[in-house]
Amino acid sequence: MNETLKLHVEKSDEALSEAQIMIENGKPEGTVNRCYYSIFYLVQALNFIKGVTAKTHQGTIIQFNKNFIKTGIFEKKYNNILQKSLDQRLIGDYEIGKRMSMELASEIFNDAIEFSKAVKTYLNSEGLHYK
Repeated sequence: MNETLKLHVEKSDEALSEAQIMIENGKPEGTVNRCYYSIFYLVQALNFIKGVTAKTHQGTIIQFNKNFIKTGIFEKKYNNILQKSLDQRLIGDYEIGKRMSMELASEIFNDAIEFSKAVKTYLNSEGLHYK
């Protein structure tokens, strides 16, 4: 179990590092894409420790809400962070001609950092080793 958890967290950390590079190079859409995936991999990790898997991004998000938001383990703001990053990723990835601001990308980057810290704090509190 710990190895799979570790792999999810490592993948999340790598995506967040890539987002840092994107933001430093003025690439807002790339920043948001990598931030979303950083958050998504952590959501997958959380679902994994509950023994839940999903075949789609939406299914993964539904399970996260069911097992972590509605139960009060995480505040609703973490679902809002996840949903905002998804919505903006979809715009950045698929809506040709729409430009995203660096201000919005920076906000989502900071949200992704906060999400990562919250999940790692939770994992530590549960005695789950991810390093």
